[in-house]
Amino acid sequence: MIRFGILGNAAVYQKALRPAFERSAVAVLAAVGSSKASGAAHPLPTDGVPAITEYTGEGAYQAVIDDPNVDAVYIPLPNHLHKEWTLKAAAAGKHVLCEKPLGVTAADAYDMIRACQENVVHLMEAFMYRYNPQHHRARQIAASGEIGDLRLVRVGFSVPLPSPESNVRFQDYPGAGALHDVGSYGINVCRWMFGTEPTRAHALTANLPGTGADILHTISLEFPDGKMATISGGLGQAYRSFYELVGTTGRIEVERPFATPPFVESDGPLRLKVDTGESTREELFDDESQYDIQIEAFCSLINGHPEQAYSPEDSQRNMHVLDACAASAQSGATELVHGSEVGVLR
Repeated sequence: MIRFGILGNAAVYQKALRPAFERSAVAVLAAVGSSKASGAAHPLPTDGVPAITEYTGEGAYQAVIDDPNVDAVYIPLPNHLHKEWTLKAAAAGKHVLCEKPLGVTAADAYDMIRACQENVVHLMEAFMYRYNPQHHRARQIAASGEIGDLRLVRVGFSVPLPSPESNVRFQDYPGAGALHDVGSYGINVCRWMFGTEPTRAHALTANLPGTGADILHTISLEFPDGKMATISGGLGQAYRSFYELVGTTGRIEVERPFATPPFVESDGPLRLKVDTGESTREELFDDESQYDIQIEAFCSLINGHPEQAYSPEDSQRNMHVLDACAASAQSGATELVHGSEVGVLR
C-alpha cells in the first residue's frame, strides 16, 4: 500500500480523490494539508490502516511532505504552485502525482522532471482521462485503418464555472485561465491520437474582464503530413465534452471523454460511435471513476511497473504546445512549437 499525502483541500480531492483512495486496494490516504481546517469527515482507521493526519495553517503543505508516514504526494494546488511543491516533495524523497498542467511553462516541467530524477522519485501528471479504456479503444480503431488515414481531430471541452471572477483559476497568477485548464486536455488528446507532435499553433482567446486570464479559447494545431486539429473550450459556457477523429473514409465520435463521475452525473454507459463510411456501430464502456484507475497506475509505477503510466516527458511536450498557444494568444500570430522533439534534456 502506497501512503499518500494531499497538498490542499481542492474540490478534486474532496469529490474525486478521497473517495477513490477509500476504494483503493493499492493506496491509502495518510495525511492532508490545508491552509485552513477542511471540516471534512475522514474515515476512521480500520484493519491496521493509519488514521488520516490533518495539518492546517501556515506550514501545512511542508508538514505533509515531512510526514514519515507519507510515501507520495498528490498536488491539486493552483498551477503556479505546482513547480514549487513538486521540487520540495522531490527533495524530501516523495513521489509526486501532480494535477495538470504539470507546470506553467515547459521550462517548469523540465525543472520538475530533473528534480525528481535527481532524487530518484517518480513524477506523473494527473491526466486521469488517459486511463479510461474508451480512449485506448478509440486510438486502436483509428490506428487500424478502419476509418482510413486519420487526418483531423476536433475537440470541445467547456464548463459552466460558477462565479468565475472569484475562482482561483482567474486570479492574477501565471497559468491562470481556461487555456491551461480545459485547453490542456484538448491539446493532450490531439497529440495522443495522432501519436506525434504539432509543429505550429494558433490560438484566439477571450479574457474574463479585469483578470487577464482567458475564459474562452479556440486553438488550431498543425501536425506533420498535413494533419490538423481544432480545439475549443472555456470555463464560462454550457457543459460539453467531446472529441471526434476524422479519417479519409470514416470517423469516430467520443462523448464525455474528460468529465465523468463524480463531476457530472452518469448518463448511462460511455458511447464510442464508429462510422466506417460503409457501416455504423456503437461500443459501450462503463462510466466509472477514472481517478481510481489513475491511482492504480501511479502505484504500479512506484512499485516498478511503468507500463500504464503517463510519462513526465510526454507532459513536458504537452507544455511546449501550451507555451506556443499562450504566445500565439498574445501575438495574434501562428507560433512554432519548440522543443517537442527533445523531451527531457538530460
